[in-house]
Amino acid sequence: MKKILFLGVFLLSSVSFIFAQDANGDNNPIGNSATGTAIGNYTESQSLYSMAAGFYSKAMSNGSFALGNHVHATAANSWIIGSGYLKGLRWVEYANPNSNSLMIGFNMLNTPSFFVEPFDMDGSGGGFVGIHTDTPTSTLDVNGTLTTKGLRVVSETLIGSNWVLTADGTDGSVKWAAPTGSGGGSTYTHPAHTGMVGSDGDGDTWLNVSAIEVQTYTSSLSSTDKLIFARSGSQLKSTKISDLKNYMQNNLDFGSGGGGTISPWVTSGSNIYRSSGNVGIGISSPQEKLHVNGTIQVEDGIKMIGSNLSSVFNYLKFSC
Repeated sequence: MKKILFLGVFLLSSVSFIFAQDANGDNNPIGNSATGTAIGNYTESQSLYSMAAGFYSKAMSNGSFALGNHVHATAANSWIIGSGYLKGLRWVEYANPNSNSLMIGFNMLNTPSFFVEPFDMDGSGGGFVGIHTDTPTSTLDVNGTLTTKGLRVVSETLIGSNWVLTADGTDGSVKWAAPTGSGGGSTYTHPAHTGMVGSDGDGDTWLNVSAIEVQTYTSSLSSTDKLIFARSGSQLKSTKISDLKNYMQNNLDFGSGGGGTISPWVTSGSNIYRSSGNVGIGISSPQEKLHVNGTIQVEDGIKMIGSNLSSVFNYLKFSC
């Protein structure tokens, strides 16, 4: 009777052990695990509550999960889905050695396509997601180019209608920030034009004349070159050097004092004239078209045209 009872207990224990290990397929070792599962060909489940399914997949630590082809879950509660790298006719296994993490990728050699890390023990940090990296350092860390049809960047505070995206100069992060305004923005920092262009953060940009003046310019201006300028309240304008030269000759007087006042003189080719008023030389209040307060010296003669020439000779003084 005792022998029959002992045999019944042994058979019941064996059936429970077989169902717990559940090895399906060829050459699927379960190891010493009493609760592991190995499904497929040459899969291994070596620890408690571990599961391996596929072809040459291995779940090597407690709670680990390996699904696919030549993938290994080697740390506690590590999960890996996908396949290792097929190099020629030989497979190179890929493993997830990170506890409490998920790794997904196919034909993996250096990095997975998708990786989820665990939160910190107190739940205050971590939990980052990586694309093409298994060491993410932010909520979503993309190691490569990101292509998107739309992007929405939100702020912890209310965003104004004229706010701008501002890059952090230390870590490259981009955040919404209010424009500085009133000339408080940074200057343009192109290597060839450092400090020459400024911006106030409100969309206004200007030329820094003092920075431009100290530059060395080796090329001289030609008549076809253009100057760019702006008038108050209007958009940027441009004019050719030749047109500017003509305008200055016809309209500006840079003679005495160089004040740049509007000139009454008009140029026409090699001629210069004025259409009204009297001209004085040596006198500020000329009484005739030409009023000379002093002696006139003529080398080649005087030509007089008019109907009343006889009276002219009464006022002429000749010396030989």
